[in-house]
Amino acid sequence: MPDKESQSLSESDIIDEVQSMFSAGQGTISKTMSWFSYLLAKNQDWQEKCRAEVTEVCGSDGEILSDDILKLKILSRCLKETLRLYPVGSFVGRVLTSDMTFKNPYHPPQTITLDKGTSVAIHFYALHHHPDFWESPEVFDPDRFTPERSKGRSPFAYLPFSGGSRNCLGQNFAFNQIKVTFGHILRRFRLRLPPGKENIKMEPGITLAPHNGVFVKVEKI
Repeated sequence: MPDKESQSLSESDIIDEVQSMFSAGQGTISKTMSWFSYLLAKNQDWQEKCRAEVTEVCGSDGEILSDDILKLKILSRCLKETLRLYPVGSFVGRVLTSDMTFKNPYHPPQTITLDKGTSVAIHFYALHHHPDFWESPEVFDPDRFTPERSKGRSPFAYLPFSGGSRNCLGQNFAFNQIKVTFGHILRRFRLRLPPGKENIKMEPGITLAPHNGVFVKVEKI
């Protein structure tokens, strides 16, 4: 945390932040990559769209540059939809800093008030699958993240990296790392699900992991 007087980070603070990003961050990134591999292998039409986009933007070989990453719109939408369906950080705990009053969904127009200091758990997985915010929430539909369909949606309906002042420090780093990795993979390989591996059980914990891992068949293009 920044020093209260100078509002600057000490060398020790910077080391702690970098260690958090590269140690805690890599575990969540690897699980997201597993879910992303699974969904692209399961949805061949979207995999082909991503492959065509990567080839058009980045070419069939060579480095993927920072300017290229910003142009991979379809790949970004597929990744966002992966994090909607399988948010690796599926819940978070918070302590209310003020009283909070909201409508009682079971007995309107009554309200419920939670007092300041109450510990609450926010379940991102349930939020991302709630039909009030997402049409056909169990369907893999990356186009729900187009500008047209995103218009008017609450920014707090989608929180794969949490939200507010305590959101994930490394979210841009994570997004870029995954997009570059899959950009290289899709130019060289086709991902398929082996027979009998079409459905995967989730294993909730500190992070949302695929139970017994993800099995994907890799075919050279």
